Amino acid sequence: MANLVHLRNHIVDWTNRDLRFLNIQKVAEKQMANNTVPSMQSFHCLLFPMPPEFCLKVAKAFAAEVQKQIKYIDFKPAFAEVGYRISGSPPSAPLLPRIGVISHDLGNHPTGHLFTAIPAFWKSEYGMLQLFSLSTSDNSRYFQRLAQGRHSVEMIGSMSFQDAATT
Repeated sequence: MANLVHLRNHIVDWTNRDLRFLNIQKVAEKQMANNTVPSMQSFHCLLFPMPPEFCLKVAKAFAAEVQKQIKYIDFKPAFAEVGYRISGSPPSAPLLPRIGVISHDLGNHPTGHLFTAIPAFWKSEYGMLQLFSLSTSDNSRYFQRLAQGRHSVEMIGSMSFQDAATT
């Protein structure tokens, strides 16, 4: 349903637009109330006029599902440390989170367009931003802009599961 609404936006079909967004939200709320992963993915919340609290709830539902599925994988990644410190900060400074974002395509694609805006507003005090792409660079201006930022951009599509998980 969310994909259909998304497509209708691209073909500029604005009929019943507000009602469509309200229906998507109601369906997703009902699914989450039944402990089901919502059919609307987290990125749709960022693209649609949805309340931030609702978007967070959808993202947490997806994260919980991933946590459940990871239990069945016989792999324990070896992370050196959970967080990192800003260069030059004292050892007593708190660890900041490493925040990873994975996408199928960070190039000339709607997700790539969206993500090129994030690094511009990103501050190192928030944590370390790491971007992971399942596809290779398409050398578009979007991918180039991301690759030139203060964060890391890794292309993991051709890596083994273990290699991608420890990158």
